[in-house]
Amino acid sequence: MGIHLARYKTMSFAISAALAGLDGALYAHKLSFISPDQFNILQSIDLLLMVVIGGLGSVHGAFLGAIFLIAMPQLISMGKDWLPAVVGQAPGLQGLVYGVVLIAFVLFEPLGLYGRWLKIRTWLQLFPFYRRGLFKRQKSFTKSDRLR
Repeated sequence: MGIHLARYKTMSFAISAALAGLDGALYAHKLSFISPDQFNILQSIDLLLMVVIGGLGSVHGAFLGAIFLIAMPQLISMGKDWLPAVVGQAPGLQGLVYGVVLIAFVLFEPLGLYGRWLKIRTWLQLFPFYRRGLFKRQKSFTKSDRLR
C-alpha cells in the first residue's frame, strides 16, 4: 500500500516511550521521592487486566475494564462471606480470582467487555430481524485449507 510499516511502528513505540518517561518524571516531581518499591507486580497485573478485560484495541474497552477492576475488590470482599472461613481468609484469594477472571475472558470473550457491548448494541439495533447464528465465532479456515 506504500506505507512503511516498520517506520511507523518504531515511531509509535518511540512516542509512547517518551510520553511514559515524561509521565514518570512528572510523577517523581509531584512526590519528590520515587523508589522501585512503589511499583509492584500487582500493579502491573491490574493494568494488564484492565486492558484485556475491557477489550484490546479500544479506548472504551480500557474504560470499561477500569470500572470492572475498581468494582472487583468489593465483589471479592462481599463474596468472602459466602465462602468457608478457610478459603475466605486465604491471603491469595484476590490473585486467584484475578487469574480465573483473566483466563475466562481470554477463553470465552476475547474481545472483552467492549466486544460484548458491541454485540448487545447490534442485537438491539436488529431486534426484530435478529438471526440465531449471527454472533457465533467464524472459523478462519475452510475444510480445504486444513488438508494442506
